[in-house]
Amino acid sequence: MRRLLLPSVVLGLLLAGQAQGTDEAVPVSVAEIEQAQSGIRLVLPGTVLARRSATLSVEMAGLVAELAVDEGDTVQAGDLLLRLRDRPQALALQAARAEARRALAAAELADVQERRQTQLVSQKMTPQDNYDQARAQRRQAQAEHAAANARVALLEDELARHALKAPFDGVISRKHTELGSWVQPTDGVLDLVETAALRVEFALPQVHYAEVSPGTPVELRFDAVPGDPIAASVSRLIPVGHEAARSFRVRVELPNPDQRYAPGMSVDVTVATADDAAVPIATVPADALVRRADGGAVLWTVQGQGNSLSATPVPVQPGRAFGDRIELRGTDLPIGTRVVVHGNERLRPGQALRIVGGS
Repeated sequence: MRRLLLPSVVLGLLLAGQAQGTDEAVPVSVAEIEQAQSGIRLVLPGTVLARRSATLSVEMAGLVAELAVDEGDTVQAGDLLLRLRDRPQALALQAARAEARRALAAAELADVQERRQTQLVSQKMTPQDNYDQARAQRRQAQAEHAAANARVALLEDELARHALKAPFDGVISRKHTELGSWVQPTDGVLDLVETAALRVEFALPQVHYAEVSPGTPVELRFDAVPGDPIAASVSRLIPVGHEAARSFRVRVELPNPDQRYAPGMSVDVTVATADDAAVPIATVPADALVRRADGGAVLWTVQGQGNSLSATPVPVQPGRAFGDRIELRGTDLPIGTRVVVHGNERLRPGQALRIVGGS
C-alpha cells in the first residue's frame, strides 16, 4: 500500500491540469488488471490444537508409591498412570470381604432355620413364637449381609481412588510429581494431551464471515510436514467474534492416526469462500493502489503506446484482499489495463512515463 493522497476534491483539480503534465518521463514498473473469480481462496495462518487436554489430579491425598509413566509416553484410556500408597486400604478391604462372607453364612443359616420352623409350625409341632423369631432372625441376617456387601463396595471404591488412570488416549506432555511426593486432590500431577484426533483453529476476518460455514472446503499446508496439502472442511464456526481483531474463530478437525502432526504446529489454511464463486472480478497488485484520506484509492493507469506514455489517475474503491492482490470496486476499467505498481507515489496527471519493469 502507498501513502495517503489528498481528498477527491483536490484530485479533481489535479485532473483539470492534466494537459500541463509535460515533465520528463518518470521510470515506473507496471502490471495489468487481471480477472479472477470472486471465490478466490483465502490463505490464513492457523494453529494445530489438541481436541482434548487435561491436567490430571488424584481424588484423595496420599504418598506417590508408583509412577507408571514419564513425559512423552503414549497411553490408552484406562492405563494406570500413578498409584498412591494403599496398603491400609487393601487390608481393610480384605477384612471387609471376610466379614461379608461371614454375614452370608449367617444369612444362609437363618434361612434354613426359618424353613424348618415353617414346617414345624404347619404340623403344629412348635409354637408360633418360634417361627416368628426364626423369620426375624433371617431378615436380620440378610440385612447384616447387605451392610457387609456395602462396606466392601465402599472400600473397593476407596482403594480404586488411590489409582490414577488415563481418562482418554493421549501422550503425557508433562509430569508434575515424583515417587515419594505427597499430593493433594488440588494438585495437578500429570498433563495428558490427545494426539490421535487434533483440530486446526484460525481467525476469520469479519468481512468473510458470511462466506464460510460448516462444510466449507479448506486445504491445510504444514511447514513442518512437507508434501501435498490436506483436503478438509470447516467443522465449526464460533459465532462470537474477537472485538479488537474483528475476527471469528474457525475450527477444522484433523485426524492424526499416524502421529504426523502435533499440537502447537503452525499451518496455512486455504479457504474456498462460498461467495459468488462464478462471478468474475478485477484485481490489481496491492502496491498499485495509492490510498486517499477518505478511504478510497487511486490507480494510475498507463495511457498511450510506445514511447509516448502518460499517467492518468482513476479513483477506485478497494475490495477484499486475496494474497498480494486487491479486488477493485467502483470502476469500469477493462481487464488488461496497465497500471503503475512502483513509482506511483509522486505522479501527476499527464506525467510522462518510462516503463522499466513489469508487463
